[in-house]
Amino acid sequence: MNSNTTSERESEELRETLREEYRSRFADLAAYRNRVWKILTTDFFQAYLPRSGAVLDLGCGWGEFINNIEAERKFAMDLNPDSASKLGEGIELLAQDCSADWTVEAGTLDAVFTSNFFEHLPDKRALDRTLRHASRALKPGGRIL
Repeated sequence: MNSNTTSERESEELRETLREEYRSRFADLAAYRNRVWKILTTDFFQAYLPRSGAVLDLGCGWGEFINNIEAERKFAMDLNPDSASKLGEGIELLAQDCSADWTVEAGTLDAVFTSNFFEHLPDKRALDRTLRHASRALKPGGRIL
């Protein structure tokens, strides 16, 4: 078996693991979580993001943040195959490993938001690559929240 086949199989196994973990942990609380995130985005995070700007939700999961924040352009990144069905209209999903090259053009984003995500990366190299990609995608003065 070649390494591409092994890598593809491992990626698919990871996607299925993520799908099942989200379903078991969050399905029963989805409506509640969305209400909480609506309050958090409206009463706190929106102050840091221009409504005319662009934001990426890194490790978006089921999209509670990105679905509730107001922005002209909204991106979401996650490997969970269920993310696509949970995101609102007009949100651009990047279904990829965050430590791989991002397709978001340099200087595009006003902010990269992430919550409870970095601790799930496999190692410090993946974290470093992810932060480099985020920094490249940010406009001058952009923020990682």
